[in-house]
Amino acid sequence: MGSPSVLSDNATVVLGSEKNNSNIESSATPIPSSSNISLPISNNKQQYIAHQQEQQYNEKKEVLTHGAAGDNKQVIDSASTKSSSHGNLDPGPPELTDEVVSLPFKELMVVFIGLMLGIFLSSLDQTIVSVCTAKIANEFNSLSEIPWIGTSYLLTSTTFQPLRYQGIIGAVFGISSVIGPLLGGVFADQASWRWAFFINLPIGAITLAAVIKLLHLPHSKGSFKEKMRRVDMLGSLALVIGLVLILLPLNWGGSTYEWSSPIIIALFCVGFAVILIFCAIEWKQAAEPIIPFRLFQNRTNTAVFLTSFFIGMGFFGIMYFMPLFFQIVRQESATASGLEMLPLIVGLLVTSISSGFMVSKWGQYRPFIWIGLALSTVGTGLLTLLNEHSSRGEFIGYLFINGCGLGFSMQTVMLAIQSSVATKDIAVATANATFFRTVGSVFGVAISGTVFNNVLKNNLAPLIEINPEVAKVLKDSYLAPNFGPEMEAKILHSYMLALRSCFTVCIPFMGLAFLFSLLIEHNKLRKARGPTPLE
Repeated sequence: MGSPSVLSDNATVVLGSEKNNSNIESSATPIPSSSNISLPISNNKQQYIAHQQEQQYNEKKEVLTHGAAGDNKQVIDSASTKSSSHGNLDPGPPELTDEVVSLPFKELMVVFIGLMLGIFLSSLDQTIVSVCTAKIANEFNSLSEIPWIGTSYLLTSTTFQPLRYQGIIGAVFGISSVIGPLLGGVFADQASWRWAFFINLPIGAITLAAVIKLLHLPHSKGSFKEKMRRVDMLGSLALVIGLVLILLPLNWGGSTYEWSSPIIIALFCVGFAVILIFCAIEWKQAAEPIIPFRLFQNRTNTAVFLTSFFIGMGFFGIMYFMPLFFQIVRQESATASGLEMLPLIVGLLVTSISSGFMVSKWGQYRPFIWIGLALSTVGTGLLTLLNEHSSRGEFIGYLFINGCGLGFSMQTVMLAIQSSVATKDIAVATANATFFRTVGSVFGVAISGTVFNNVLKNNLAPLIEINPEVAKVLKDSYLAPNFGPEMEAKILHSYMLALRSCFTVCIPFMGLAFLFSLLIEHNKLRKARGPTPLE
């Protein structure tokens, strides 16, 4: 798959390789230490290639590496280690291989922390802006354009998550999810919402400096032209164009244009046509497709992709519009709304970590997925009971239930797909599950935003007939107090009904995620030896 990675084509970072080749559960998270860490670097390249040539065409090849811990034995798929040196074979495009040597512990820790900061930043960007949306929209008098704040970032972001560090990455995601709303609220109230975007610069610079200075990987094999042929440029372009053409009418429909407008219908038709072209490219043309269609031959894979898609729709629909409830309906500050979101994030973080330990111990992941999605569906339904007069206990309880459900299910579905595919497909399958969740989040925010805009417009219509100036609150909610206490209460009630509709539409999203999760089959959790070859 053409997922971005900080690693070169023929190198793999290896952490936590156990001494004497002991097995490691795929769901467990090894803690790096100075005695069990190895990392690719170019100084032993010739020795490794010579060792490769010695062991040809075996089903599994064992590569003996000497690192800080001593002798570590690792299994590498033969399909990943075929060398172009065999004269009787057409080498074809460069193969991806694992090149494993040691790196000093202190340098490794700097690189490791730098890469975790990159993941932290990517995850932070998904949540930090959620509590700033009201201020951003009101400042630009564009409340109806709120969905684009979320969809513009989510549309262009996917996170590549290697199997062996799923737990660490999940913890980093959880921490950034907790910090994101709080930090975004502080920026919006005390400085400027623009700092929610400026924060990318210093953290990104630290990550880039650590990787450039210390992670010296060997150059990948093959010419620049060969490497470019492996990148699915045409598929990527078709996917982005198709999604944008579908998202535009979803956001414009009912607010900017009528749903029956020719431009809305035309955009939908062209958008879906481009998506079909994308599918044809992935199926027939792409050398390394974004979405390998062979993965859909497995029932569990398809079920996980659909489950992840609808989880993304439901989770981000709530994540982006719940802060509006606190800031507009309850008239709280951005900082306070960030604090109000903590029960959701804390519940997600606690159950995400605890479910990882329980799955490792019992070897069963499906019950956690089912329980989690059932809780999330119920929790989402409970959010529709909220109103202007709801107590803080109701907010805390409903959001915590929702967060616990998401924590049980979001990371555990990754284990389901990782245990259902061949070793060589683990990376691409995991990346595709994350990809589908991200695409789902794009549509979740867009659809929820469309529902919000349409319901708000309909609810305010009678008030606009009484006072045409009320139409201004469609673009700037902060103008509501200007119309007097009685009219303000009616305006805020209209906002409450619109936001309740957003939560209502998220119920079937979570319900569909639960139904598709029932199709996931049980597979024995894989015990991994050494690194998983990159695809």
